[in-house]
Amino acid sequence: MDEPWKKARREELWNDVVLENARKAGITTDVPRVDVAAKLLEIQRVEYIEAQKLIDPEAPDSESDAQAVLGKARLTWQLMTLESYDWLVKSSLGDSLYPQDLLQNDL
Repeated sequence: MDEPWKKARREELWNDVVLENARKAGITTDVPRVDVAAKLLEIQRVEYIEAQKLIDPEAPDSESDAQAVLGKARLTWQLMTLESYDWLVKSSLGDSLYPQDLLQNDL
């Protein structure tokens, strides 16, 4: 797959999964993407815990809600990771979060 196609697909997933679910949950989307995804993951975690409580061992289909929430949360996590990776890769050494003298080995 070529890079433009991958980027377009990731953008589509970001809009359809993360931003759409964030808006439904009342999360503001005019902040950095990683912040939106992190807040959405917090909500999805609570939703998953609540869905787990409704699982009935006697009803095989009762796990579907928990599985759906978990699937969305995993996709949110993957997109957040790709967003963070993109930022880290494009950052130069001078843009490090830590002063360079702290990164030196003092041994």
